[in-house]
Amino acid sequence: MEFFGPGVSSLTADDCCVVTNMAPEYGAITGFFATDVQTLRYLQRTGCTA
Repeated sequence: MEFFGPGVSSLTADDCCVVTNMAPEYGAITGFFATDVQTLRYLQRTGCTA
């Protein structure tokens, strides 16, 4: 399931992770948010970038 729209930009990367991890609860296999600046900051903050 892909999430999009004006409300997505108000979510933090942490919020997007929570929503994505809840996929089984809303009947999806996975959730997807497009990569944005928030995502890149999250990856840097958590040490997931090279």
